[in-house]
Amino acid sequence: MAKTAKGVRPSGKGLYVDSPNQAKRVNSFSSDTDMGQEKLLELGNKETSEKTTDLSNTVSLEFNNYGSMAPFAMSLGQGLWAGEDNLNRSVSDSDFDNAIVDVIVLASNDDASIDYAEYNSYCFLNSFSISYPADGVSTHTFDFEGSHTRKFLNDWKNASVYKADFVNSTTAIISGANIEATHNPILLLVNQNIVSEISDSNDSITLTDAASDTNIVATDVDGSIAFASGDRIRIVVSGTGSTYTTLPNTPAGIGGLRRGHVVARIYNPAGNAENTLRIQSLSIDGDLGREELQEIGSKRPYDRRLTRPINISISVDITDTDLEEFAKLAGQETAYDANTLREIDFEDMLRNSVIEILEYKDEFAHTFANELRRIKITNVSFESDSDSASAGDTVASRTLNLSAENITISGSGVSPFL
Repeated sequence: MAKTAKGVRPSGKGLYVDSPNQAKRVNSFSSDTDMGQEKLLELGNKETSEKTTDLSNTVSLEFNNYGSMAPFAMSLGQGLWAGEDNLNRSVSDSDFDNAIVDVIVLASNDDASIDYAEYNSYCFLNSFSISYPADGVSTHTFDFEGSHTRKFLNDWKNASVYKADFVNSTTAIISGANIEATHNPILLLVNQNIVSEISDSNDSITLTDAASDTNIVATDVDGSIAFASGDRIRIVVSGTGSTYTTLPNTPAGIGGLRRGHVVARIYNPAGNAENTLRIQSLSIDGDLGREELQEIGSKRPYDRRLTRPINISISVDITDTDLEEFAKLAGQETAYDANTLREIDFEDMLRNSVIEILEYKDEFAHTFANELRRIKITNVSFESDSDSASAGDTVASRTLNLSAENITISGSGVSPFL
């Protein structure tokens, strides 16, 4: 036994997604690997003739929502920024097609030195969730599916993944980072395939100083690797150091948005875009159902095609007070405000309502200058209504279930470390 480990605490888990920059405000992480073992049987043989496997893995990330675009942009494979400033980003329907990321988790037993790294590559985003509770902190959850995982230790334990761009058929480049002197290559992936790995004595990966960038040239057992424009190129490297990066113990800024930071509006375009009152919780769930596309000659799926339209489910829990929201969703706001509305027929519920959520960096001053991010869901349809009351409750409640196919998320974001 080489050493006695004390056990990895949550503070000893550092998460890196498609980037050497550590993700912030991560509340939880989980990964599951399934070998998908199948037993092959045959007549005349009471034993198993062969066991085959199809590896699959899932990764789930939960962030405390602090009003930044970074977690969403990162989970869509659009990068994570070290400073998180000037994040003028907008996420819309088309961004979910190629939402693919590589995830590395560094683990430390003492929060000081790295013990091992877990690598999950080519993970497709297959669902997301945004939750706004009145009695807690808003969260983002992102779920991924893939088919490749490895663990690194000893001299490969300080692993990180870098995005590389096409230069020509023989060269790719890591832009804005020169890592030749401080990092050693481990794996090179083009699209989802590992095209070169230095654990194979017939393969080679060479890093070369290119001013503020790093050039990559690689070979595999069959000879030089030919890059093509449009390839998704990722390189996994191991740093020469082994110090574990611990985030500040007392960071400034927003740790997580709470009820005072958030305003929700549920309305019909024919009515007024005013704040919706008495909301106890609001959740948005995006189902990015993907189909594995297989081909003869490749063990792994060559793609996980997004099924359209993207289904957005919205659940809103409200205190049971009056029927104002039902009147708005039925396009009867004017009559409701005039106290002339006598009936709401559920068959009159419209299918072009809007949900807007505005996030602010101040819990009291909801001004445009303080706005961090805005979520807008259009063509919202009414699905169902649930009325609930119990003798032990303080107040009765209602749950509105809505659906849509279009969501836009935009904002400049805020750094959690101001």
